[in-house]
Amino acid sequence: MNSVLPLFPSLTHHCEVKEFGKIKKKLVNYVYQENKKDLEGVVRSNVGGWHSRSDYHEFDNIIHSTLLFTLNEYFSKREIFRENVTFDIAELWININKKNDSNDSHNHPLSDMSGVFWIKVPENSGVLEFHNPHSFQQYKLLKSCYSDELIDKSWDYPSYWFPPSEGGIILFPSHLYHGVKPNKSTEDRISVSFNLVLNK
Repeated sequence: MNSVLPLFPSLTHHCEVKEFGKIKKKLVNYVYQENKKDLEGVVRSNVGGWHSRSDYHEFDNIIHSTLLFTLNEYFSKREIFRENVTFDIAELWININKKNDSNDSHNHPLSDMSGVFWIKVPENSGVLEFHNPHSFQQYKLLKSCYSDELIDKSWDYPSYWFPPSEGGIILFPSHLYHGVKPNKSTEDRISVSFNLVLNK
């Protein structure tokens, strides 16, 4: 039998916050309240923009409770983890990207899975870009040898742009390098990023 079999894929997970429209305004208001408390924020991967401290998982707030409820529901209703595997949110922070702000390519050491929860995503405000972890070893194959048809069929792109959607959550292995393209809109782009540690 002749076939092409993709080996060793990087699995991503997508889910939606239920009835997001009903809580969006509360989430946005909370973000701006927190921003006012610390206008400077911190600098991590952000090029411009506001990056909050990373401890929003340590106290009760609408972002943490929304995220925790959605992730627990997502994992409990699907056969993703073995029965004895649980997760903890190890870090949780807020991002506000204004016009022309972006995030450099980076990964998240010391965690198992990472994720993004999009709260406000104006049109042209910046896609999430993932970089193929095999791009160095497979540069010639990916850039100049494999056909576009095969690459599309196997999802073996040199990099992949994931379009964000409000109320959406994406989870991915923490080792994957990723960044956010510049915000070309005049409105703020608001997201929440987080790291998970898996326990067995």
